[in-house]
Amino acid sequence: MPARIRSVRSRSFLLPNSSIRVVLSTMASFQPNGRTYDGAGIVPDVLVPRTIASLAAGVDTQMLEALRYLRARLGAR
Repeated sequence: MPARIRSVRSRSFLLPNSSIRVVLSTMASFQPNGRTYDGAGIVPDVLVPRTIASLAAGVDTQMLEALRYLRARLGAR
């Protein structure tokens, strides 16, 4: 199995004459803009960088922003 998993479904095959294992993609996932997720992952809707101060204080700024974002979206309905 490859060390780096990508946004594809894959199948592993053992070549009978050489006993070499190969992995071939059988499906790919695409973003709405048509680009694949490979190599970059999913781009966040809201970027919340971590800071040294928040890490030192034990504050999860990313979780707090996610909760604020969701509450704002749910409150708008």
